[in-house]
Amino acid sequence: MANPIFDNPLTRWLGRAIEYDHYRRLGIRNTMQLSRAFNQMKNRRQAQYRRALYGQLDELLDENGPRQTTTRMQDGWAIDTSRTLPHLEQMLEDSEKIIQERGGVHRGGGDRAFFQQILSNEHLEKYPSILDFATSSDVLDVVIDYLKFIPAMSVHKPLGVRLNESDKRFGPDTGGELAESQLFHCDYQCTPMVYVIVTLREVTLQSGPFCFLPLSTSKQAIEALQYGRRGQPYRVTDERMYEVVDRDQRIDFTYPAGSVLFLDSSHCFHYGSRDSIIPRYLMMYAYVSVCRTDFGDLIRPEYPEPVCDDRARLWRSTYPTNPGDSRLRR
Repeated sequence: MANPIFDNPLTRWLGRAIEYDHYRRLGIRNTMQLSRAFNQMKNRRQAQYRRALYGQLDELLDENGPRQTTTRMQDGWAIDTSRTLPHLEQMLEDSEKIIQERGGVHRGGGDRAFFQQILSNEHLEKYPSILDFATSSDVLDVVIDYLKFIPAMSVHKPLGVRLNESDKRFGPDTGGELAESQLFHCDYQCTPMVYVIVTLREVTLQSGPFCFLPLSTSKQAIEALQYGRRGQPYRVTDERMYEVVDRDQRIDFTYPAGSVLFLDSSHCFHYGSRDSIIPRYLMMYAYVSVCRTDFGDLIRPEYPEPVCDDRARLWRSTYPTNPGDSRLRR
């Protein structure tokens, strides 16, 4: 039950007002600090519970399933091309069925139509491999080793589970001008936050690949651009970025199907979906703290079932659990 001290009409109104237009009113850094402090009070018991569980991490991982990966994130990222991670092959097979079923259809989305979610609510139940992969001990071992806490899968923006299709045909005609997530940015909803991104089909330069800067390079850019300060834009153009960092530092996630990227999207600048002449398909997972750096848990009510469509902008999702699930997966 929500605590009325923290969850009431006034706090919800304030949360919406502060979050408006990418935290423009107070600035990204100030808003992140304020919302983190608020959520630490609001979600204190859940945070304490997870800290206690973190002390049992090895036991929890072993209970959850076998571990064999040696992958570790360095400088904010890691890429695994072994195709040996648990449930990966089945997830790729199931994802291809979803692509065949729902891909290649313009689903609206306005200025972001070039980047659309094609996973529907029933797919998480129909294809358990999607969550089996995300909650496997090998994947969680890499994520938790970097985060240093037991995360939750994000229940709203950025949604914790997405099958994203990038297709230039569906975006507005901007005359070559880039917009939205096609521009450099760092995610502000939680820090640190780890994305696990899987190529479902081969990604080439013609697919509008997901591109990023390592953490050390991003830190240099953040300092030079005063990124996150009040009055500074959330999105950064190539021109501004490459004035302060070397273009050669950029890493393009152009890899065969079944490649897995682990990335701290809150500290590493990234962009994607530019000129996706060949449609690009990625499965994207977002792992966050229960003490986020936004007010999404406050201003979005919980929906009684998984939310994988545009309702995720207005509601908090839930993910299916089963009686036999391990403590870590739950």
